[in-house]
Amino acid sequence: MPGRAQPFALTARETEVGRLLSGGLTNREAAARLFGTPASGGFHLGSIHGRLGVRARHEPRRWWADHREGRTRGARPGARNARWRRAGNRPRTPAPRTAAPHRRGSDAAPATPCMSRPYLLKWSPMPQTRRADGPADRVGRRPLPAPRTPSPRDAPPLHWGVIAPGGIAASFVGALRAHTEQRVVAVGSRDAGRSRAFADRFGIPAAYGSYAEVLDDVRVDIVYIASPHSEHCAQALQAIEAGKHVLVEKSFTRNAREAEQLIRAARDQGVFCMEAMWMRFLPHIDIVRQVLDLGLLGEVRTMTADHGQCMDPATAHRLFAPELAGGALLDLGVYPVSFASMVLGPFATLTTVGDTTPTGVDAQASVVVTNDAGAHGVLHTTLHVRTPTTASISGTRARLEIEGAFYAPATVRLIGRSNELLGYHVPAQREGGLCFEAAEAARCVAAGRLESDLMPLDETLRVMRALDRIRADLGVTFPGE
Repeated sequence: MPGRAQPFALTARETEVGRLLSGGLTNREAAARLFGTPASGGFHLGSIHGRLGVRARHEPRRWWADHREGRTRGARPGARNARWRRAGNRPRTPAPRTAAPHRRGSDAAPATPCMSRPYLLKWSPMPQTRRADGPADRVGRRPLPAPRTPSPRDAPPLHWGVIAPGGIAASFVGALRAHTEQRVVAVGSRDAGRSRAFADRFGIPAAYGSYAEVLDDVRVDIVYIASPHSEHCAQALQAIEAGKHVLVEKSFTRNAREAEQLIRAARDQGVFCMEAMWMRFLPHIDIVRQVLDLGLLGEVRTMTADHGQCMDPATAHRLFAPELAGGALLDLGVYPVSFASMVLGPFATLTTVGDTTPTGVDAQASVVVTNDAGAHGVLHTTLHVRTPTTASISGTRARLEIEGAFYAPATVRLIGRSNELLGYHVPAQREGGLCFEAAEAARCVAAGRLESDLMPLDETLRVMRALDRIRADLGVTFPGE
């Protein structure tokens, strides 16, 4: 019936708006969260409110609660929710004055009404865009691909064993429980009390006081190794000899020699082996791959990546301990180096400047790499200060910007040569990103593959060789190397 409100389904972007507003954020704060800044997000947020109706803007918590129970309908074209107004309510947004005519060459864009709501009229210097979270997303004539990453919950379930129940292991198991069908059945530590506390926290059936007991557990299909870098090689070799598949936390090993030994053993034994470089498996990184494959940036000439954290030696002892293969590079710098390897391919040249801590591990490193095509990568890592942790890839046609932290689920923006926004992607899931690497491992094991196409073992070895070169430039060696 013409003019009558019809039931409707929410888009992914509208669902995210509802979650933020229901959580108590203001419209301005929601715009900042979704679109980077309130100014750039205001137009798009207003468009969403225009489609949903007046109550969605002025009574967001009640509107979204009603919608979850199926009591809402979309806004009627040309109407202003007369029932809401008859109840004595009035929009808080004043009607704007008539916009001045657009002048050719000016920065301001012509005034564009927000749907059929003149009192929600907004202006924006950027063109209205379609959402970047759908397969049909287009801004102008240039597409921003949608991620092809399968849902982690759809991955075939495996039985996992965890070695070394520390902080990263807790994040990993928490992500598996929240976002996948994977099951952790055993955890092992040299401290039986610590193992039992971890098992009680996450509902793990078996807690062992040694690593060997985890490997002897016949229920365990795959072992996640979350110990310090110095222990990765020996523990992963033990798991491989026991016939277990392995997911080894990054950095894969202390050095390339150990990586070669571990890769050879896995291939000889016929078990799955992968570095847990979780960044490589995230949806926004799949978008980066597609943008590069489609040539949307033109010829890539420069890329940057940065990861710095302010670490206190009193609370982050592991990173300052040479015997545990500490330092900024293997823990933080591996992200920029791995990202550069993915974008540029093999490094033709590598130059490093940096400094070390009083304990002898690397504290800060700035690295410039080039590939055979002459493209530059400018990489940085440090333990001294918290840095923006952003990344960018610049080509002859456009550039891609990844907000911080670039190695975690993050917003991606495609920027044109005139600095105009061409497309963007806002992640649907920002928490529990470690679940994606576990899901990839489970899919590979179920399919009988011995390594992942997203993080091949030869690529892991290439990154380890680059890390060795950087440490050599800084004069850093670990005990036992």
